[in-house]
Amino acid sequence: METHEETVIPSFVATGRAFRGSVRRRWSLFRSPGRRSGGARTVGHTGRVYTSPIFTSEPMVTRALAAEVRHYGEQLQALLESRSGMESFGTLRRVQCEATPARVDVLLEFERADGQLFLVGLEAKFDHELSREQLLRENDAVQRLFVILQDPDCAPRWLAEEFPTVPVVSWHDVLGCFPASRITMNDLDSIRTPKAAVEARFHRLRLDEQLKGWSIESRRNGSGNPSIVFESPKLPDGRTLRGQIQVAGRGMQRRTEDVRLEGHMGISVIEDDSNFFDPAQSPTVPAWIESLKTLQREVLDGHEERLLISRRAPGNSLRNPGQWKKALASKHLGRDAHLAKGYVDWAIGPKTLPVPLERLDDLAVITVEVFGRWFAAESR
Repeated sequence: METHEETVIPSFVATGRAFRGSVRRRWSLFRSPGRRSGGARTVGHTGRVYTSPIFTSEPMVTRALAAEVRHYGEQLQALLESRSGMESFGTLRRVQCEATPARVDVLLEFERADGQLFLVGLEAKFDHELSREQLLRENDAVQRLFVILQDPDCAPRWLAEEFPTVPVVSWHDVLGCFPASRITMNDLDSIRTPKAAVEARFHRLRLDEQLKGWSIESRRNGSGNPSIVFESPKLPDGRTLRGQIQVAGRGMQRRTEDVRLEGHMGISVIEDDSNFFDPAQSPTVPAWIESLKTLQREVLDGHEERLLISRRAPGNSLRNPGQWKKALASKHLGRDAHLAKGYVDWAIGPKTLPVPLERLDDLAVITVEVFGRWFAAESR
């Protein structure tokens, strides 16, 4: 009779095998998609292989930068010294984030040979607004201030004109100062910057060369969205033409291909009883109404479609006396009442139809034409 021996596995061996299998299964959950499924992997700034970004917001990246400087700051110090034209800041003693009352992103504290402190500030921007007010505060709080941008060519023009001692440094140059940077270009590319992308397009227009003598400035509007604000030289009666090219709506699309722009061309106005009143109680025609009639007659008539003029009815103002704007437009402009859009305490005039970002150049040409011809008509 044939017999078969039964193999008995000691309990500690079985337990060990089960444990190793469990570890392998759990480890597989943390393996990168690229290694697990053959997905694409990305290469970071240092040439190392990275599978996903880690620092994915402006505050995270600036804090990571502070950590890099604290770990190895010699090359960055040399870069900043060369950009500032100084021989030496001194010896780096301390690195802080959002320090001083001005809340500079990264504050570098150096000790000079005479024992005096020398403060250097780094203000890093991605999609947040870079404002004059912020730079004034920060520049007063330190001895040297630097602005770090993805693309220095996209810095607002006023930065070099009004802050000539504040150099702009690229993130690429900054990361190149760290031999094994923990921050990668892959991290930076993961940060969505739709507002900065729109502003970069705005900066390339150079509209001041076409409307000479006008004030033309790129800045964030009341909704925090990018805009180009126009204001003409004074007209004979002291008023000005005003308006903007801006991102339409209150929110900001996350993808630039979804962004829509609109133009607004208006005549300056003050919200007072001479401009806004009950038209049923007075036959007076406000000056802004007369200007809109001039605009329609001399510039827009017969060209509304080419100039993309929106015919949507103007909105109502709940303010007093601005609440009479729509009634005045209806009485005195009739079928052209759609021209009375805008702001009762700033400027009233037509808006364009919304267009995608790729048509910015077309919108700019229209805005320049309308403003230029309107200004000439009002100046006669």
